[in-house]
Formats: sequence, structure tokens, C-alpha cells
Amino acid sequence: MFGEYGFVPPEERYQQEVQKEDERNEVIGKAIQSLEEPYATALRLRYFRRMTTQEIADEMAGPNSSVNYASSARAKVLRGLTMLEKNLDPTIFKYLSNVTKANHKSANYQETLNKLGTEKLKNKQNKQ
Repeated sequence: MFGEYGFVPPEERYQQEVQKEDERNEVIGKAIQSLEEPYATALRLRYFRRMTTQEIADEMAGPNSSVNYASSARAKVLRGLTMLEKNLDPTIFKYLSNVTKANHKSANYQETLNKLGTEKLKNKQNKQ
């Protein structure tokens, strides 16, 4: 790969990418920290810990809650993103938004697959 001054060895390219990601995470972390609660916590759990909305709901609800707050957690993540849009560089916001929504979609996809698998198993047992 060629950089500004010619060939860039793979190790150096890797170090540059790591440094760029660290800088981006620092900017995103400071922006999230500037949000009010519970939006800051919801986004922090989603972005940095890669939690699903159900995991965020469980974490934020506490151990004694029996209510499912997944839709509320999803709303907090999306509202937090909306609040950050004004404060972040558009490129960094787009990255954060894509990563956060991708995690959201993959989590929902996995939850849907799990539900479908459970329903198929129940249907199979009922037929027997």
C-alpha cells in the first residue's frame, strides 16, 4: 500500500488504523459523556460494550425488575443518537450511527431467529 510518501509497511498501516480508531473512540466517548442520563448510558452500553437492546434493558432496569424494557432501551439509544448528531463531525456521526444501528439490526435478527426456532420446535412437539 502506498501512502503520502510512498510504500507504507503493513505494521505501520495497522498502527495508523489503530491510532485513528482510538482517536475516533475518544471523540465519541466525550460526546456520549456530554449527554444526559439515561441516553448516555444506553449509548455507552450499545457502542462500547456492543450490547443488544435486551441486554441494555436488563442492565438499566436492575436485578429486581420483571418488566421487559427492550423497546424503551432502543428508544433511548436512538434518541441519544439524535442528540449527538448536532455535536459530532458528520463523518464520525455517520460511523457511530452505522455501528450502533448495525448492532441493533443484528441483535433483532438474532432475537427473531431464536423466536422462530422456538416456535418451530413447539409446533413440531405439538404434532407428535
